[in-house]
Amino acid sequence: QSGVVGTELAQPLVVRATRANGSPIVNLVVSFHVMSGGGGMFAGAANTDAKGIAQDYWTLGTSTVAPQIVEVRAVLSTGEKRVFGVFTATALPGPAASIAVQAGDGQTVAAGVAVPVAPAVVVRDQYGNPDPSVAVAFAVTGGGGSVTGAGTTTNAAGIAAVGSWTLGQGTNALTATAAGSGIAGNPIVFTATAIAPVAWTLVTPLPTPRNEAATGTINGVLYVVGGFDNNGNALGTVEAFDPTTNTWSERAPLPTPRSYLAAGVVNGLLYAVGGLGQGFSAVATVEAYDPVANAWSTRAALPEANMGMAAGVVNGILYVTGGANGPSAALYAYDPSTDSWSARAPLPAVRVIGGAGVVGGNLYIVGGLIDGATLGTNVLAYNPATNSWSAKAPIPTPRGYFAAGVVNGLIYAVGGVTFQNNASVTVASVEAYDPTTDSWTVKTPMPTPRNALAVGVVNGVLYAMSGTAGGGIGLDGTALAFHP
Repeated sequence: QSGVVGTELAQPLVVRATRANGSPIVNLVVSFHVMSGGGGMFAGAANTDAKGIAQDYWTLGTSTVAPQIVEVRAVLSTGEKRVFGVFTATALPGPAASIAVQAGDGQTVAAGVAVPVAPAVVVRDQYGNPDPSVAVAFAVTGGGGSVTGAGTTTNAAGIAAVGSWTLGQGTNALTATAAGSGIAGNPIVFTATAIAPVAWTLVTPLPTPRNEAATGTINGVLYVVGGFDNNGNALGTVEAFDPTTNTWSERAPLPTPRSYLAAGVVNGLLYAVGGLGQGFSAVATVEAYDPVANAWSTRAALPEANMGMAAGVVNGILYVTGGANGPSAALYAYDPSTDSWSARAPLPAVRVIGGAGVVGGNLYIVGGLIDGATLGTNVLAYNPATNSWSAKAPIPTPRGYFAAGVVNGLIYAVGGVTFQNNASVTVASVEAYDPTTDSWTVKTPMPTPRNALAVGVVNGVLYAMSGTAGGGIGLDGTALAFHP
């Protein structure tokens, strides 16, 4: 049987005492002895009836961990010691009686950043046993931050944790309330202190330094794909960064090594499009990575070989535009549901190594080499619904060989190469475009200049990785996190 700790089981424990020939032993005194679990019997002993049957009621102990065991014994008239039965039971926790902090109180991080340890509580019954399946609600009550996974239930260990807690300003507060009445400590209040954010911080370096790699984020993991090494060799290396653990792991390599490729994530798959393959030849190859299977598959090729393109995903369609095949002004749209490409309205002018970002259902193309030669400042927006381009406010710093990422509706242009005093210069500058106001603002620059870098965004944090500082300096795997 099973029952709540400290309570009597619904059914009695029943034994039948018989002789070797099966006949009942009448009026035999049998004892019900608790062997483990700390519970107790109602009588502890009973006489067998005319059928040789005896019974007693068992109250379980107060622990869900200790085995609950009762042994039924007797000493026959011959002096023989006999065990007539061994009973076991499962002790279940009682109603929730207390709630306490399990982890995550009193942390200090930058405003706008999630605390590293998710706040968690433990719920127990009146005897201190962990209580599973208790509903717990987390709510921000101070500081103006936010949470994910606010509604949850306790696990087998009685623990419930919030998905994440991103701090607002100053002193922050978060409550955890267990469902039920008379629960000691309910609700629990977590506090955390938000400090002024440090714009750029170092994270674990990219294991394989590289230039002109592509990136994509799937389920909170940032993937860096391809690129080229210090010797100009195209790479198939794929490495995945998990910000929650600040660690990198190697994944299945790209079947077609290449750099200057475009990439986009659609329905949980990362698409690697075109690029510069071995032998410095542009390719039309398209391959899709499934992180669940850790495997690549070939998809319909680009209509033409190309490299140095910009890409973005709008409503499940991958758009690829520009590039150095010519150079190109073409815009192609890939539909994963039909594994097919179609041509759309081309760019007003050819463009190479520009940046791209998608906001509000529009694809924005920023900077790059215009007409294959001039670093441009113009910004264009493509509306898939009307299949048309429109001009937007120019970026203050003309740049190419940079990377772009979208955070909270703003498009960030990071690093790259510009011209100063008639010379090509690698920059550390960061500028952000707001489509709602059609305007640019200057942001905190990277600690050092960097071009041909890879940029990706995970949970509102922009990561800038690898590339080179220019001026003949080789590649390194430096990885930086930008907290807007």
